[in-house]
Amino acid sequence: MSDLRRAWDNAVRAAEFRGYVAGRMGYVDESGMVTILVPNRPNHCYVSLGAEGDQGVTIARNLGAPRIAWVPIRLKREQGELLIEGLDPTPGRLEAFFGGEAAPGNVGYHTHKIGSGLEYEVEALRLQPGRVRAAGGMDVYIEAFRYYVGGAWQTWEGGTLDLTAYQPSTADKWAWVLVGINPNTNAAIAVTGDEYDVETELTADLIDDIDFGDYIPCGAVKVREDDTAVTDIDDYADAHNWFGASPHNLYLDEMEDVTLTSEAANDELYYDGSVWVNGGHRQNVGAATNIAISGGTLDISGVSTKGLIDVRGEGDLADEVVTISGGNVGDVIVLHTEAPGTYGNITIKSTGNINIAADITLDSAHKSLTLILTLAGWNPLGPWLSDYGGLNDLDDVTIDGTPADDEVLAYDSGTGEWINQTADEAGLGVVDELNDLNDVVIDGTQADNEVLAWDSGSSKWINQTAAEAGLSTVDAIDDLSDVVITTPADDEVLAYDSGTGEWINQTADEAGFQAQGERQNIGTPQDVTISGGTADISSYTTTPFFNIRGEGGLADELETLTATGSSAGDIIYLTGANETITVKDAIGNIVSDGDRTLNSGQDTITLRYDGSNWIEIAFISPT
Repeated sequence: MSDLRRAWDNAVRAAEFRGYVAGRMGYVDESGMVTILVPNRPNHCYVSLGAEGDQGVTIARNLGAPRIAWVPIRLKREQGELLIEGLDPTPGRLEAFFGGEAAPGNVGYHTHKIGSGLEYEVEALRLQPGRVRAAGGMDVYIEAFRYYVGGAWQTWEGGTLDLTAYQPSTADKWAWVLVGINPNTNAAIAVTGDEYDVETELTADLIDDIDFGDYIPCGAVKVREDDTAVTDIDDYADAHNWFGASPHNLYLDEMEDVTLTSEAANDELYYDGSVWVNGGHRQNVGAATNIAISGGTLDISGVSTKGLIDVRGEGDLADEVVTISGGNVGDVIVLHTEAPGTYGNITIKSTGNINIAADITLDSAHKSLTLILTLAGWNPLGPWLSDYGGLNDLDDVTIDGTPADDEVLAYDSGTGEWINQTADEAGLGVVDELNDLNDVVIDGTQADNEVLAWDSGSSKWINQTAAEAGLSTVDAIDDLSDVVITTPADDEVLAYDSGTGEWINQTADEAGFQAQGERQNIGTPQDVTISGGTADISSYTTTPFFNIRGEGGLADELETLTATGSSAGDIIYLTGANETITVKDAIGNIVSDGDRTLNSGQDTITLRYDGSNWIEIAFISPT
């Protein structure tokens, strides 16, 4: 039962709470005419389901929707009701319908609940899983529905399943055949249960004994060995029939707002501010409710959920409570008075239905009386009177005289009480300086830049100089263990010598840097393709040489260079080794002495960037 129920519940939740369905306003009759209004009923319109309106037609009262035939709308099932979300926002649908123009109106979000007077006259049952019907012969038809599997939505479009192959092979035998959908293949599936003599009643409990794996159960059919057709409602039952017309969660923790963890005996279910959780939970009697005494009676019948009661006297004066009216057996209340100095004391009398040993007077905001209602009346719960006006009021605390600054509350085993004492009396050491710590010894007078270092011989932290503590001092770069400096000269650099594994000072020439006067090498040209007259060299911030390619490998014209990150004074070289490239003068940001043609690897134009434009320095075309 539990496995089938869980599979069914998951399918229902997916169909009802998450599934959007495309729809249309109106329907198409046999002649191809789209009709939106119901004849002789001007306030009602047709709604068709499915992207093209082919999943059934229902009738609803019009609620200000634009009366535009065949306009795309979006619908959704929620808890057994079909809701109209509004015009379908699926990209392209409305644009195509209105020719790119804005929609002249909107279909407002609304529902048509049964009994509202606006309900659908034909319920759109195809949007629910578990709808199965006889379809002639041994065929059953499983109605269309949507389900969520593997992180994606699937749609069972509806279809038939022949049950002939699932009939018992022995005469006078019959069995339940469970039918549904395999979510992994989106195909109809059937599984046969145990065979029974035809005299044995096939009950719904036997359906639950069928192992249906991870399939979605939709219906079950009684099949005999000699059956030729599924014709009568008695022969089959859809999931609605054996689970109930209004399926619900079987497991508490399947509810979206319930999270259960490690349930234990006597756990409570309580709300933690976002979801309902289980566990032990402190009782909260709620904020205090002010109730005035009337003729000696404290009436709590109007307080259904609050247990903390601020008792006020009649006329806000001192008063007595003789009887408490209202409440149910098991109710717990806490009586107190918030401001006796303003309103007067309240006396709870040991009469009427209040079962306390003696009268109790609430003469302090710190006093309270907790009562529980039993069949015998209101009985005290726990201590009769709670009066914790100060620390000294506690039974195991004695404040001796007037406490002084920095005294502490310490336990005295001789008296069995907590008493006020100085830190010294309580045996607490006072730490005013670092040297007060047991494992720290400050030897002599500390000096500047000394450190606190651990001495394993004495197992103490002691003050030492950096040298005594074994700490090296770095005053110059040459102090580093992997650096060797030998009489540095101007313009020398620090370079790594793999032979010695050290950093040493060298001239630029010794370090392998290019010296002044050496030949410049601009490297091999980088291919850059023109797009719409523009070549983008932004990603080549350190490359000066480019082979310009035509768009699509054809002759082309270069008008603009995009070079994000270039600086004024940058120089680049352009050649054209593959296609005929015409560098246009002053069309974009290239300024040259007329148009220049690059049609071989020997043609080169040199350009300088002035911060805005690329200016021709030289052009050469040897061939």
